[in-house]
Amino acid sequence: MSRAAARADQLVQETQAELESLQHSLETAPPAKRRHLQTQIAELQSEIGLFQARQQALHNILDFASGASGAGGAASLRAQIEELARAVPPAVAARA
Repeated sequence: MSRAAARADQLVQETQAELESLQHSLETAPPAKRRHLQTQIAELQSEIGLFQARQQALHNILDFASGASGAGGAASLRAQIEELARAVPPAVAARA
């Protein structure tokens, strides 16, 4: 899972670099090439959004997994659950 997250990080960085390169090329491009470059830029911006969503999801999964199985493991998760249970007012808990 951590390899997938690292690959997602790398993909976002590479795509952002490609986008920056195209944006720089757009500044100096002749009018005939600008429309094509603008299309490529819009496509890359969409791809970056998708890649960033995937990247965030992978990191969230890793964070959750490391919280559940990291230092303290199940005991840490159990402590969090117990703390949440204590935080619920007794009146709400009685309705459940």
